[in-house]
Amino acid sequence: MSAIDLTLLGLVITQPISAYDLAKFVEQHELKDLVRLSIPAIYKNLKKLEQEGFLSSALEKHGEMPEKTVYTITESGRQLFYVLMDKYADEKIKYHFEFNPVIVNLDKLPKPKGKQLVIKLKTRLEKRKQDIKKHEQIWRTIGKTGAVLLSQAQHINDALLVWIDELIHTLQ
Repeated sequence: MSAIDLTLLGLVITQPISAYDLAKFVEQHELKDLVRLSIPAIYKNLKKLEQEGFLSSALEKHGEMPEKTVYTITESGRQLFYVLMDKYADEKIKYHFEFNPVIVNLDKLPKPKGKQLVIKLKTRLEKRKQDIKKHEQIWRTIGKTGAVLLSQAQHINDALLVWIDELIHTLQ
């Protein structure tokens, strides 16, 4: 079972929901980057969780809208949710950033090119800071957990901006 499964079980545990509505919620609240959850993974993992008995489903039709499959957590799904919460709270913390391979290989480039790439990364971090600020209200609508994830993203981004300034200084 994956962290994606934990995220989905946590979203379904509060109320029955369709894959479409779940995907819409994730997109509207800009959660894809915070919990690494893609739209295709939502559909794939919901079906897998249902096949394994952790979710049940029912077809629902409202008005003129097409039928949709609505997922509800089962008792075994609820138990799995608790197990996965313990598992992921107990795992080693990993800091993986997609730009780390660039950093690892900086010494293989001429200094000006390396510095140019690091400045490009800093620009991306500054853009991310603006994106976080832009989506602040959206994340707060999720409630306390949304505000906590927002705070985490802000702190990490701010720390990375301090770190990258130090890196730029060492490259001079």
